[in-house]
Amino acid sequence: YIAETYKLSMNMRFLLISIISYLLIISFNKYNQVYNFTNKEWIQYYIGMLVVYLFTWNIIIYQIEKRIS
Repeated sequence: YIAETYKLSMNMRFLLISIISYLLIISFNKYNQVYNFTNKEWIQYYIGMLVVYLFTWNIIIYQIEKRIS
């Protein structure tokens, strides 16, 4: 839907999805106090999750989608 509506390339689509899903997950975890982290641990968590989501969506899922299409 996003790709068709805004005419996004596959790279831009996956970048957008990775950022949206990252923001939703960290917001949910912070709001619901899922973890009992210190401020330093929250910063490490934010950076780690961003790296994981960007890698997962823009490398792994991108390659799978590219090979299937």
